[in-house]
Amino acid sequence: MKLINWFISADMSRDARYLAPEQIKPRLYGTIYGHEEFMDGSLVCVSSPVSYNKDTKEITTKTGHKYVLGKCDSNYLKTYPNARRRLVKSLTDLYYL
Repeated sequence: MKLINWFISADMSRDARYLAPEQIKPRLYGTIYGHEEFMDGSLVCVSSPVSYNKDTKEITTKTGHKYVLGKCDSNYLKTYPNARRRLVKSLTDLYYL
């Protein structure tokens, strides 16, 4: 599966009005291709990213789905330069905690 024009934002699917910062989970958003549950080209919010496989270049989410990340959303990239590298590093750092 592939996500293009991806970005990361907080999970706002529940009432987040009074959540502690550590309770807010990052979610991966983007335009999806090759997913059995979504039509190609749909904007989706997938589960939190939890790991990165450097051999396959795939991000694995909390639900176990694996995604190859295409290009990052241009506005997100302006705000967070090197977003892909930063995401991969954060997931790699989690592995070694």
